[in-house]
Amino acid sequence: MNDNSMLTLADRLSDLKDQKSDLMAQLKDLNRQIDEASSSLVQMMVDQECTSFHRGSHMFVLAVKEYLSAI
Repeated sequence: MNDNSMLTLADRLSDLKDQKSDLMAQLKDLNRQIDEASSSLVQMMVDQECTSFHRGSHMFVLAVKEYLSAI
């Protein structure tokens, strides 16, 4: 392998890792926005005593989750 192709691959690898870092930051922000919207929707459904509704092709349902704990 000549030096030019090795340097080109090193540059490409560096660029790809930079893109990955940018995408990870975007994903983290998107997950935060999803959590905020979900929490707001749950609170609104609880306040309005709405257990479920349809919107487009989606059904939104409040679900009670029970967690076992050792006593």
